[in-house]
Amino acid sequence: MEKKETNTAFSADQENYSCSTLAEAVEEAVQQLGLSNEEMQAGEYIGEEVVVSEGEKIECKASSFVLHISDDLKEAACDECGEYADCWDWSKEDEAKLNEAVKAAIDKWADETNNQPTFWNIGRVRDITCKITGQTQGDFEVVRKDEWIGH
Repeated sequence: MEKKETNTAFSADQENYSCSTLAEAVEEAVQQLGLSNEEMQAGEYIGEEVVVSEGEKIECKASSFVLHISDDLKEAACDECGEYADCWDWSKEDEAKLNEAVKAAIDKWADETNNQPTFWNIGRVRDITCKITGQTQGDFEVVRKDEWIGH
């Protein structure tokens, strides 16, 4: 996949990286502690530690999802014309030019029509352990940040 830009996203459950800030993820993790409304209002979670994840956000262009158009061309030709299409071949250089031209056309279309993906994938991740210190969002301290893992 071709990288567009990288920044970070956060997760309260180590799966769904939908939080844009650490504070958001910590608040969501507190909600997932399973405390009743009364316990939450009484602040019974103060002093608890929660683990959230930070992940490197990898945003991709539309062309990232086009693998090798040359393979698709050959396969379609064989499906349509049978064994007669087996001899349709080209050099590696020509194949690279074709794939790049198609990717450029797809990104041009996506840019012009505002259809570039707005979703992302997650690259490297690390866990962050936070201790809750108060009842309002942002009342926590980072206890530990693990090393980055992954690609």
